[in-house]
Amino acid sequence: ISSETYHYSLFATLQSLGQAHTSLSNFALARDACSESLQLAWDIALSTNGANAASPKGKNESVPNVIKALKRLGKSFLLEKHYTSALECFLPSLELLRSSQEQNESLDCASVLGSLGFLYLKLKKFTESSNFLRECLRLYQINGVDPNDRETRKIQAWLQMAESREEEDGATPPPFLEIPTIVFHDEQGI
Repeated sequence: ISSETYHYSLFATLQSLGQAHTSLSNFALARDACSESLQLAWDIALSTNGANAASPKGKNESVPNVIKALKRLGKSFLLEKHYTSALECFLPSLELLRSSQEQNESLDCASVLGSLGFLYLKLKKFTESSNFLRECLRLYQINGVDPNDRETRKIQAWLQMAESREEEDGATPPPFLEIPTIVFHDEQGI
């Protein structure tokens, strides 16, 4: 077994453990497994061999694994109502997704946007919530998600709640959502 295969298998096992413990509401154990998987994903991505870290399927999975680990850990924090810690996972996940042209408009990105919209709703930051939820719905539409899908209806309900609270606060949302993306420059070009 190669080192890459071993690390990928360990990552997948930790992710599965995190999901299982989350399903059982064992949040402390879920958080531990998710934190370990995130550390491993970062180690693989940042290692000199990270560019060659292929999954058994032959695809480079280093950055997508970091994103997956951030999302799973963020969900664990979200379910424990540790909203600030959840934000610290979902925001970098969104930045990584937005830095990739192929991931920028993916359902993965929509999922993170929906989570951020929910988090900001819980934090009573209604304008931010509305913006993230609108962008989530836009990506759902681009990706052909059925408007009557349960997830879509949930996001729409959260958006209505955020917009109604926005109006109560007298805040008006900006006409568009501008989410910063990570831009990588080569060292000589800076």
